[in-house]
Amino acid sequence: MVNQDLLDYADFFASRGIGLINASAFGMGILSGSDTFPSWHPASDMTKDVCKEAAILCRNNKQELSSMALEWALSQKVVQTTLVSIVSREELNKNLKICLDTSIQKKSSDSLKETVESLINRLVCTHWENVEDIEYWAKLKQIGGSQSCDC
Repeated sequence: MVNQDLLDYADFFASRGIGLINASAFGMGILSGSDTFPSWHPASDMTKDVCKEAAILCRNNKQELSSMALEWALSQKVVQTTLVSIVSREELNKNLKICLDTSIQKKSSDSLKETVESLINRLVCTHWENVEDIEYWAKLKQIGGSQSCDC
């Protein structure tokens, strides 16, 4: 729901018989509906702020951002598999209910979905690719380290 970049390449992969896997329907937890995120999460502060705002908006409307995120992920017809992490039996049951419900698109109100999607669509950068690598190399340089190149 946050990073939709792979959808731009769906036709390319489909034309070669390659299926798409969504490996994080909950964005490594930033779409869980929580107001706080683990310190290790590589998303930008802006992304975290937008997801927090979306979670509060959902909660104020008696809905769950995590359910909306999973519904959104499952509604992407070009994605063949969606992986989710589950930390409790309660979460497992909630996710299974969403997966097995035939009226997936109607569980979250359309106006709330549109509002949440408009929040997320205002993000300039929706991924955190290479963030950890850049931080690693900066820290290594800061402490005077380097990588030997024996190739």
